[in-house]
Amino acid sequence: MAEIELKDYDGTKVLTYFCEQGLFDRLTQLMGFENALMSLLLEPEECTEFFERMADYKIQIIQLVAKYYHPDVFLYSDDIAKADSLFMSPDTYRELIKPNQARIIHAIIDNGMIPEQHTCGKCEAVIDDYVEIGIQSFFPAQASNNIVGIQKKYGDRLIINGGFDSQGPAGLPNADEQTLREEGRRTAREYAVNGSYMFIPMVGDIMFSTPEQQRAMGIVSEEFRRECRKLGL
Repeated sequence: MAEIELKDYDGTKVLTYFCEQGLFDRLTQLMGFENALMSLLLEPEECTEFFERMADYKIQIIQLVAKYYHPDVFLYSDDIAKADSLFMSPDTYRELIKPNQARIIHAIIDNGMIPEQHTCGKCEAVIDDYVEIGIQSFFPAQASNNIVGIQKKYGDRLIINGGFDSQGPAGLPNADEQTLREEGRRTAREYAVNGSYMFIPMVGDIMFSTPEQQRAMGIVSEEFRRECRKLGL
């Protein structure tokens, strides 16, 4: 896989490896959301054992990725949050998920890669925990989180990668140009000025982008860069 996927890579850009289906994600995929959430409450010991075994597997992947891909960044994904909050209480996350998530993050660091955490939704309640276990970049950092507050608290200890309001009007596939440009300017004014920020436009489905979606993301990015230049960034 590495030989095929890296055949055109010349080493001049940051290389990121995206590892999906984290601990909680995999539990929900095997059991469904309702059963998985009930299991966190009713069968915590069994969930912990499952997370330990899954973390063992993820660490094996991390070691192989480091050996054959040599990426700069290892993007580990686990969507423990929804649009307005975590799927579970912060205490449940800290007791059942965090210890083995920490093992995964430490393995990424030990293998010479930058750990980036993908968590969709509003997960600001556990950002302190993310930083504590060594996460250095937060993606896609959706606008439902208090991004400015996180930036002010952690500065260059945590990169904010995202910020685009994918749940707002600019995130719709049919967003007009004015709306897109306004979102590009907003992200520059609110987030880029604080440093340690990477802008990622997410119009529609970024995994299967249509030409229209690619054009929309280009408009947002263009306006973001223009506004950054005006701000002297």
